[in-house]
Amino acid sequence: MPCLNVIKPSQTHYFSLGPIPYNEGTIQGTYGVLETIFMEQFKLDPMAFNERLWLVYGDQKTASNIRSVINERREASTAFDRHRWVLPLSSFFHLRQTFLWMLQALHFGSENQNSPSTLYHNVNFWERKQIPAIKGPFHHVEELILHSFEARIIALLHVQLREVNINIEDSKAVEEYLTRMTVEEYLLLVDNIYQQAFSKDIQQPSTDSNHQDEEFRNHVRYLQQVETYATLKYAIKHADIGLIERVIDRCCIYFHGSKQTNYAFEMLLFKRLLATGAASVELKKAILVNGLVNLQGKEDTSYEIDRLNEQLNLQLKEILWARRTSTFGMDKLFHHCALTASYCGTLKEFLESEFGEKTWAGHTEKAATADIRDLAYEISKRSIVKQPQGRKAVFKSPDIITLGVRRLQESAIDRFNARATYSLGQVMSPEPDDGIDIHTPSTGGFSVASQVIKCSTLYVFIKLTASSAQCKVAFNA
Repeated sequence: MPCLNVIKPSQTHYFSLGPIPYNEGTIQGTYGVLETIFMEQFKLDPMAFNERLWLVYGDQKTASNIRSVINERREASTAFDRHRWVLPLSSFFHLRQTFLWMLQALHFGSENQNSPSTLYHNVNFWERKQIPAIKGPFHHVEELILHSFEARIIALLHVQLREVNINIEDSKAVEEYLTRMTVEEYLLLVDNIYQQAFSKDIQQPSTDSNHQDEEFRNHVRYLQQVETYATLKYAIKHADIGLIERVIDRCCIYFHGSKQTNYAFEMLLFKRLLATGAASVELKKAILVNGLVNLQGKEDTSYEIDRLNEQLNLQLKEILWARRTSTFGMDKLFHHCALTASYCGTLKEFLESEFGEKTWAGHTEKAATADIRDLAYEISKRSIVKQPQGRKAVFKSPDIITLGVRRLQESAIDRFNARATYSLGQVMSPEPDDGIDIHTPSTGGFSVASQVIKCSTLYVFIKLTASSAQCKVAFNA
């Protein structure tokens, strides 16, 4: 995986806030939450809100409610009441969750569409339980999505091995063949697999409807979309904000193409902040860096700030589950345990280290090697083998890239500008691809340097305006 802009690891120290007796799911409750945090618990001077900007992370609903608060109070007399000092941002853990649910909805299929290219087939092949067709539990859905992705990659390897007359049922023969390969031969094998599923040519829709292999196309679209999710997961774990920014570009198209309207809007907000003059260079970096925490301070232990908050919520739920009585309920839980939960967690770790014991509270994953190998063998027989003469499929995954680009071109960006932006840093409607040579226009001595994110698969050019000058930014998709 390329390293674009990796943040130097440092240990994150965090402190829990006291109880906040308001419902953040409503706009009225959001007013109370902001006032409780910044005025009552932080005890900030009202003058502190004149020139400071606070980044507030939450799920999409929280960010939307805060923007509604800002809009309602835009004509208030004091800086605090105007709430222009807060910048609401959607956090990355809920972005990952929404991405997984999108993939599940696009590729799950059904009993009547039980094709090997569907998740419905995969989950039943593995006999995995408790995974509903929509919005399943995060860890269960992520395992299903990533294991199915890996199985398809191995299946493509099986296809390559069959072409050189290797018996893939004989594991020793496969191992011997791979170990005898030179570095050049191995890289050529990897490149052949890449060309089958991820190259620019394979992503382009066929113009000949009579020779379309719909089953193989389902696999290709699944692999391309899950690759984006895997990149996001890797980028968060290794704190590579350059990779995160690239994934946001793709998400702009994916969410519009799959009609995930709420997060489609959030991705355009990120795009505006990161790719236009709406934010300074320092703020652009702060937006991405502060969305992550690293409690261990290692190179590969970063994760999302809202996931840390979910872990605190879990601690409180476990305390309530263990101690709930007629006199110990939600009120006492928040007033007596909210401030001490994180401290008790640190104390527990210290005591365990002193006594030489370790309690593992992480999510236990079943070894999936055999499952992945078995599914790879199953779908490599025919399902993922491209048929030049074409093939029909009972399940057809939608082309969300084409749909997303079309919706961005037709109305999505215009609606976004009307709802969310001012004149500076406004995102304009896409124009047809006129090549990748981006110029730097200049008007009256004022110029804006072009920012181009290049990718060999797709270029969607979006105009960005700043005063009278214009520059183009290519969405990476």
